Amino acid sequence: MPAEPQSILSAYATTHTAFLHAMGEAGTEALIPLLALSGTESVVELGFGTGATLVKLKSRYPKLRLSGIEASTEMKAIALKRLRFCRLENSISLYLLEETGSLPSLHTDLVYAESVLGILDEKSLSQALALVHRILKPEGLLYLNDSIWLEDISPEDIRRINDFCQKTLGIPQCNEQFQGIEKTRAYFQQHGFNMVRHVNLDPGMTKLWHGTTLRERCSKLFSLFGKYLAAKNRNTRQKIVASQKVSGSIFEPGKAYLCGTLMVFKKSAIPNTPLP
Repeated sequence: MPAEPQSILSAYATTHTAFLHAMGEAGTEALIPLLALSGTESVVELGFGTGATLVKLKSRYPKLRLSGIEASTEMKAIALKRLRFCRLENSISLYLLEETGSLPSLHTDLVYAESVLGILDEKSLSQALALVHRILKPEGLLYLNDSIWLEDISPEDIRRINDFCQKTLGIPQCNEQFQGIEKTRAYFQQHGFNMVRHVNLDPGMTKLWHGTTLRERCSKLFSLFGKYLAAKNRNTRQKIVASQKVSGSIFEPGKAYLCGTLMVFKKSAIPNTPLP
């Protein structure tokens, strides 16, 4: 994970934007039952953003030992505000990436990430997986809610799209290692993770969980307040509008490029990559 992303993500932090991944909040609702939590595990979110998923999990599983790791100081600051607003600031531990050296090895039951690993460059991705491998218990699980390139998209198109997104938005669209399930599976296996399951996200298979808790409703209010603040801030508003225009011009109309996918990996052999 890069030390401090300078990208459209900074504007999204200002707007308290949540669920920046495939199918948004519905994608998170599809991920949660896949975690199969008993409610007492040690869980880490890698790249927690503005903290909305952390609130969901802690609200539904109060006894979880829940932590988060984030590269962006801006995102962490907003996440802390969200946790305070939801009265969870003393229940969830948040760490910046440079602070993860203090995390004990082999202490975490599972790690999850939502559209985080896919937007990292090769070096940062390798380092992030090494970190996850270090903190997970033997045979611990890594859950991803991420997009992967379809197999028929050419390497040239992937590089062209990623270069365009990097120049205009400050982040790539999706790492080229995430192309089709088999290539993705092989890449993670090289880094000490065996894929045990994958599920393609389909708009027809996911729906929001309507029995939201009081803290989740508070979290939604926090997100709405961020949008209100952004509407009053001309610079932030212009950045968001510009990014939406750029996003609409990335792909050829009517052609599918990516597939939102839930993936489960089990920690296996020691990876042949340097620890961060």
